Amino acid sequence: MDKLLCGAGKTWRNSIHTAMACFVFAAIATNSQAQQGANVSDGAHNAVVSLPMYEVSDSMKKADNIFWSRLREKLASQGVDAPMALERTSGDLADQWQDEHLLLSQTCGYPYTHTLMQRGVKIVGTLVYTTNDGLAPGEYRSVIIVKADTPYKTLADLKGKKAGVNEMGSNSGMNAFRAAVAASFSANELKQGIFSSVITTGGHMKSVRMVADGQIDVAAIDSVSYDLIKRDYPELAAKTRVLTSTPVSPGLPLITGARTDDKTIDKMRAAIKEVVTHPADADLRWALGEMKLKDFVVIDAQTYHQRIYQLEDSAINKGYPALK
Repeated sequence: MDKLLCGAGKTWRNSIHTAMACFVFAAIATNSQAQQGANVSDGAHNAVVSLPMYEVSDSMKKADNIFWSRLREKLASQGVDAPMALERTSGDLADQWQDEHLLLSQTCGYPYTHTLMQRGVKIVGTLVYTTNDGLAPGEYRSVIIVKADTPYKTLADLKGKKAGVNEMGSNSGMNAFRAAVAASFSANELKQGIFSSVITTGGHMKSVRMVADGQIDVAAIDSVSYDLIKRDYPELAAKTRVLTSTPVSPGLPLITGARTDDKTIDKMRAAIKEVVTHPADADLRWALGEMKLKDFVVIDAQTYHQRIYQLEDSAINKGYPALK
């Protein structure tokens, strides 16, 4: 379960941090034509599709199944083949994000801008969640949480406490958190270090549990993840509270492999937009509500690069390249 809340997969090194990711769903084209070097296009036979992010409950799995069935139908009507059923395995998705035959996946903005973008991985678009109403379409933030019965009022009160990070390559759990911490302390304080320790928890759900249990004092949680945890695990969430929030950045991008042609990308964009914004039946409307989906927009790669690096640079420029 924790894998779907940002923090599963193989890590790989970039110049500063390990690039890991949050992900919603992945689809890899593995047809023989693609394996022989052709572009991924309308005939992506034997593709694999999964929707691993946010499947925190059986009802979320049901919603994902309905959403995928409608999206698959729409893609088929536009000549894009895809499998009937979602693949639910414990396999490592990091390799899929870099596979040249990738058809569709969702990753975190940090690994996209630090690794995947340089390897030719393309953006399809960005899902818009009701959790982030009030923000520009496609943007999100993290909530910084503490245990409910603690006296902390601001980030300054967390100096000398234990922090948790889902993964060091996460935008929501690390990069945005680091930017918020950097903005709350002086350069001299940041140089000396803010926290007594920083623990990698392995996932947003694990971070919430560790805050609730008092194993760590503070963590930054993807706003959609926390919203779903509050709904599906109210007793756990009730043991935590939101202290503040991080700066805003573009949400989790849907991506496709370097070989996917522009025609197929356009078809995927049209299909996703139609399914999300014009649900044709009651089951799909229920599923979208369960998933908290409301829209789909296209945010280009350069915008992701600029905004994610702005968060990173805001901390680095104050002498705070890593949470400590």
